[in-house]
Amino acid sequence: MDLEKVAAVIRPRQSWAAIDLGFSMVRAWWRPVYAAWLVTVVPVWIAVTAITGPTLTSILVLMWLHPLFDRVALHVVSRTLFGAPPSVRETLRHLPRLWTAHLFQSLVFYRFAPARSFNQPVWQLEGLRGRERWNRSTLLQREGWGAAVWLFLACLL
Repeated sequence: MDLEKVAAVIRPRQSWAAIDLGFSMVRAWWRPVYAAWLVTVVPVWIAVTAITGPTLTSILVLMWLHPLFDRVALHVVSRTLFGAPPSVRETLRHLPRLWTAHLFQSLVFYRFAPARSFNQPVWQLEGLRGRERWNRSTLLQREGWGAAVWLFLACLL
């Protein structure tokens, strides 16, 4: 992580300002984000649809796997923020680690957690485990949990 190459002003922000910054980053870096997302997610969509057919089952399976798909966008945005945008090939190389880390928790325990997107950077980027991860998430949720839940509801609708 090279702080000299950071593409945003790093400072404490109010919850809604941080959400706005996230949307701005994805708008600015849409090409690498969507390229990596399409190369990794579309094959899964095709495979699930080929196995189950274009039915409600395929839609439910794809919705269930959505936390894995979010990890790809977070990976690209986090690297691009610090001046090292990953290529599609590099993202594919990191894909097994991205999709297997905390797999069970993401797909079972935290699947319907309204603040999952808020906690995902702590789980994925900071590399904390156990009590440390819990403490860090709890600390961050004191200020931003409400905004994260409202964002979840807005995106759900």
